[in-house]
Amino acid sequence: MKKNMRRSEVRQGRREVKDNFVKFTPLNITLACILVWFISELNLEGAQLFSLGWLIVLIVLLALLDLGFRLIFKDIKRLWWAQCGFLCVVALIVIVLKLT
Repeated sequence: MKKNMRRSEVRQGRREVKDNFVKFTPLNITLACILVWFISELNLEGAQLFSLGWLIVLIVLLALLDLGFRLIFKDIKRLWWAQCGFLCVVALIVIVLKLT
């Protein structure tokens, strides 16, 4: 009896850790890449692509978008597809704007 209780307690603990673990999403990965890129450009002598203020605005915007997608899509697979699609659409829009 004690063995079964211990196993169930361990399973419950694992389930809680799994539920509380931050799930990586395409927007989180994109944000991490942008932060690394910005930090790597800090010591370069040339002009930076954007300032610290715009970086903060981008961080807040991506965090809010990620939160919105998480509220809309409960399934992690659908969340990934939706965010990947969103990033592709944004990339295409940026390319079109750069060409015009």
